[in-house]
Amino acid sequence: MGKPQRKPMPVQVGYRSDPRRLALELFYQPSGLEPSPHDMIWYAQTGAEQMPVMSGPRTRLLGPVLAIEAVTQSDSGVYQCIASNVGGETSAELRLIVMAPLNVEVLPSLLSVHLGGNAEFTCIVSTHSQAGQHFITWFKDGRQLPGAGRQSETLTLNGINREDRGMYQCVVRRGDDTSQASAELQLGGLGYLSTSKQFTIDLILK
Repeated sequence: MGKPQRKPMPVQVGYRSDPRRLALELFYQPSGLEPSPHDMIWYAQTGAEQMPVMSGPRTRLLGPVLAIEAVTQSDSGVYQCIASNVGGETSAELRLIVMAPLNVEVLPSLLSVHLGGNAEFTCIVSTHSQAGQHFITWFKDGRQLPGAGRQSETLTLNGINREDRGMYQCVVRRGDDTSQASAELQLGGLGYLSTSKQFTIDLILK
């Protein structure tokens, strides 16, 4: 009788992170009492195709550990470890999501509009598509603007009057993270004068 075949060793994939170095270590951890596998290989799918992981300037293969230095959002994806021994082959995978801090910008940062004109500000939020839902709130001179439409990424102001000039803030919240940016609305002139109204301009001569 031949030697009994050993069963494939179950594999789990875990990770350790070091925020001080922006480093991440992915490693396989065998469960059970089977001996360590004779061979292993890492694959990563950070784009359209799955590719084998090779050692490079930011990537190191240290036995069962895949170490990634200076982690960026481009490292997000699915990482798979395939381990094998004389009993067969098994694999496990881990999904990595690198969440960068919220980055908020309001465009244009300075807008000059005539009286009676319209103004539009856009709040641009830079974050990972899988980082979770974020919420936008608009403020003017530190006071929250009323109305359900103020929660969108675009703030539109119609029929500008003198009270509309000032600083507009876009505050973005995602979980425990908060970020904001601001823009200024200035008056560019009197605009078009209506024939149904009279305007009086007093000139002071010195």
